[in-house]
Amino acid sequence: MPNALLLGYGLEQPSFRHRMSSIVGALEAAGWLVRTDQFPGGRYGLRTWERRGMLSWADVVVLHQIKLSGLEARLIAGLSRRRVFDVDDAIYVRKPRRLGDPVHDSVWRRRKFAATCRWVSVVAAGNEVLASVARPAAQDVEILPTSIDVAAYRATTASAADPPTIVWIGSPENLIYMEMIRPALARLTVRHPTLKVRIICSAFPDWPRSTWSGSSGVPRPRRNGWPRPTSA
Repeated sequence: MPNALLLGYGLEQPSFRHRMSSIVGALEAAGWLVRTDQFPGGRYGLRTWERRGMLSWADVVVLHQIKLSGLEARLIAGLSRRRVFDVDDAIYVRKPRRLGDPVHDSVWRRRKFAATCRWVSVVAAGNEVLASVARPAAQDVEILPTSIDVAAYRATTASAADPPTIVWIGSPENLIYMEMIRPALARLTVRHPTLKVRIICSAFPDWPRSTWSGSSGVPRPRRNGWPRPTSA
């Protein structure tokens, strides 16, 4: 029975759940023995050495969104048989904190990204943009988009008596992308006065009440409560 080890910084992160946890059942059904483990940030080298037993146990080690220095990448290569670097985000740059700000293009981040690509058997990239960055250093690159099982979600039964709710789930650094759809959400509150938006995040967007103004720019009245997001 082949063994697979899936490593990630956070086993409950959306990307890990959609790209790693979602395939555990299929792998087990195909005869694989699968283990998942949270890989700590920092403690470079030591964190790998502490997992040497798991790394040697696995026929395939998957590094989900984990960038390694050249030395640590070589150490993992020496302790394991086959490695997959799974990446579905531009982790070789730092995301801007505010919409419109330039990304922080770090030489150190790009070097770690390249080193990880160089010392794995294959890179599984979420799209062509990520694949194009990985190719100069990688032995092999496969494009594997993040998939969502739409059958797992029920169609809405919302009505005027039971207002629709839009839910956004993400981490604080991704709140900047909510800014991109804020005007559309404001227009929807005019078209659907009972619409609710729910933000599930450890932080909350700093939006003024005028966010929920219609196209006329006049804020909606407070009589029935301000139609703004609620945090989970």
